[in-house]
Amino acid sequence: MHDWQLLNIFFDWKQGVVILELVEYKEIIELRATGVIDLRIPRHREWGPSVFINEAALSDRDKSGNMTLNIGMQTGDKLKITANEFVLPEGF
Repeated sequence: MHDWQLLNIFFDWKQGVVILELVEYKEIIELRATGVIDLRIPRHREWGPSVFINEAALSDRDKSGNMTLNIGMQTGDKLKITANEFVLPEGF
């Protein structure tokens, strides 16, 4: 996901679903998390403004059966989604 662009983050609180809209080479891609129990979206931009992802990693399942997706933005911010299931785009 390096250099992919983050367009939007949607969170359906009631359903516990997070959808990230990303751009990879001019194509809009959707990443979906269901059974979301934790969502962190800081936007301090310590390294300056940017809409691009630096790195992303998905953890193994924890004792509760959840996984955590950590996304490092080129701003220095670290986004975090902990959920039961992830539908990841090709190329992740």
